[in-house]
Amino acid sequence: GCGEGGDIFGFVMKYEGVDFKESLKLLAGKAGVKLPEYKGKTAGEEEQLQMLLRINAFAARYYHEILMKSPTAETARAYVSSRGLTKETLEQWQIGYAPNDFHALEKALAGKQVNQFMLVTAGMSVKNESGNVYDRFRDRVSFPIFNYYGEVVGFSARVLKNDDAAAKYINSPETDIYHKSKILFGLNFAKQEIRKRDAVVIVEGQMDCIKAHQAGFANTVATSGTALAEDHLSILGRLTKNLFFCFDGDKAGLTAARRAGALALSAGFKIKMVVLEGAKDPDELISKDP
Repeated sequence: GCGEGGDIFGFVMKYEGVDFKESLKLLAGKAGVKLPEYKGKTAGEEEQLQMLLRINAFAARYYHEILMKSPTAETARAYVSSRGLTKETLEQWQIGYAPNDFHALEKALAGKQVNQFMLVTAGMSVKNESGNVYDRFRDRVSFPIFNYYGEVVGFSARVLKNDDAAAKYINSPETDIYHKSKILFGLNFAKQEIRKRDAVVIVEGQMDCIKAHQAGFANTVATSGTALAEDHLSILGRLTKNLFFCFDGDKAGLTAARRAGALALSAGFKIKMVVLEGAKDPDELISKDP
């Protein structure tokens, strides 16, 4: 209808905003075709990467199921409700609750041929100086972090109790499948809308991003507390050259916006700054008036 032409590889390249190698890998995965010559990794290394993805995917489903159904998640359900998140949003983003148990996920994975070493390698467990292994996320609301293709590669988890001794958010460490400088939170859900609108809104926090999508601003992504990097811009550049920065309204947010703006301008992007009035961040502004 639009006069565009090409084969299935060209279609995926345009639709997903990827290069030929990535489109080939994506289609091969869907068709069940192995491409050893394009992997660049040994069979053992590739198998380990797939195991890490499966562990993270299982954890996302497990935590989400607990949030939606378990009696132990009443406080967590009250929290997400107080933040204005709908059932549809919870399901779309697989938001969950990591129970207050040092070995909940480990026990849930028992019998699935996942050992403690793999859980630590996947970033889901921690090994202390004494050699004890335990779940990284406990008694926290969990937010899965997806890669460009919608695979769960990590988590950000928020504490429920106001405790000065505990970090408000803890995140997955860098792993073989999770690299902060290459991941923009929400991009897997936003990429088609970014292409459609030929613009992307960049916020700081996960909740800002989720609430923006829920309010209809589906071309929004988040830097998730890390500085905008060249790799982030390279990925966005496949989809659009128009960036709207909507960072927090405090001094730190302004400083981050200036740095990100300078980097984006030097990379040839067109930028605009969204100035918040009467709210400290996009989440609060949307809660007041979408």
